[in-house]
Amino acid sequence: MSRGNIESRGRGTYRIRIYLGTGPDGKQKYHRETVKGTKRQAQIRLTELLREIDTGGYVERSNMSTGEYLEYWLNKAVKPYLRPKTVSTYRQAIARVSPHIGHIPLQQIRPLDLQEYYAWALKEGKGLDKDGQPQGLSQSTVSIDHRTLHKALEDAVTWGLLARNAAGSVATKPKPEHRTREVWTNEQSSQFLEATSGHRLFAYFVLALTAGLRRGELCGLRREDLNLDEFEIWIHQILVEIEDSDGKVELVIQDKPKTEESEGPVAISQAVADILRTHLARQAEERLQLGSRYEDHGLVFCQPNGKPYWPSHITSRIFPDLCKMAGVPVIRHHDTRHTFITRLLNDKVPPHIAQRRARHTSWSTTVGMYAHVTKATERASVDLTDDILPENKRLTKTQRIIDEEASGEQ
Repeated sequence: MSRGNIESRGRGTYRIRIYLGTGPDGKQKYHRETVKGTKRQAQIRLTELLREIDTGGYVERSNMSTGEYLEYWLNKAVKPYLRPKTVSTYRQAIARVSPHIGHIPLQQIRPLDLQEYYAWALKEGKGLDKDGQPQGLSQSTVSIDHRTLHKALEDAVTWGLLARNAAGSVATKPKPEHRTREVWTNEQSSQFLEATSGHRLFAYFVLALTAGLRRGELCGLRREDLNLDEFEIWIHQILVEIEDSDGKVELVIQDKPKTEESEGPVAISQAVADILRTHLARQAEERLQLGSRYEDHGLVFCQPNGKPYWPSHITSRIFPDLCKMAGVPVIRHHDTRHTFITRLLNDKVPPHIAQRRARHTSWSTTVGMYAHVTKATERASVDLTDDILPENKRLTKTQRIIDEEASGEQ
């Protein structure tokens, strides 16, 4: 039996029909397509379709819109498998994208459609400011939109809904903005901790600066995850803020940290363990004073009544206020982690130990994120080999300082 045939449907119109086999319901399936033009053009199109079928590039026609597909993808491929925070990030990206490209049939989406959305989003995606001027979304936000579309459309290709991923052919892709990491010196870290030693979250910031714990890890840390006799803690859950489909933000316990490497154990010193013991003793007094009014969630760091802290409140209110009170530069909360890792590298901690304490997946991740620090350490090590040079060819430390200062003035 012929796999495909062409029949005339009137002057300059031809109908292609190709047999595709039997579907799950037992019915025969066909591809039907109308070609406007000559019979030769219809024959060329028939040959193209048969080649696509033979090479696995054929995609059955669908009337599903891009917006409908993105919602389907979110519910079937994202929600059941990924962390709530990741689901929330994808949902927000889809909410930004769908009003602009959601009406386009999925199988007709073009790289140009995505490019036009990115250009619009960067120029006026945030709406109008108080003066009525358009504001664009950040490069990082539009980059998240692009990555979301790329993943969703790639899955559509895998599922046989698309022949190619339009997001992979965008001419100019939005790139995440490079954020400067501001870090404290050892003196500034000491000054901050000295000034906050009487604050009820003192132990919280001790762990941030001496163990590099992230905000969600600190807010989700439980008493049962502390092993102070062995000077270690475990990260078994994190506390995150999630925006639901209605735009309402809620606190969610996520039972998996950012990566497997983040789960711990995290080594701490005896001094830090003692600080945590003091913190827990004060917390026990708070529980005793409030009695049944205390909401005990088992958290190490919580409000005086036991309720969890909103991580964003610590980030936007408590931490900046404490920085100002301590007289140190106001850095981002996450920069306390950068301060911790930078100190490890500046103190020439062996690479594999620095990676383990940073809880990065690989040493290359640490190097990539802190290349400026490792480069400076490498530069400092260069002079160590000068001792094999003839004495009259070596630079004294004084001469080296003079040369560096002169170079900096040029």
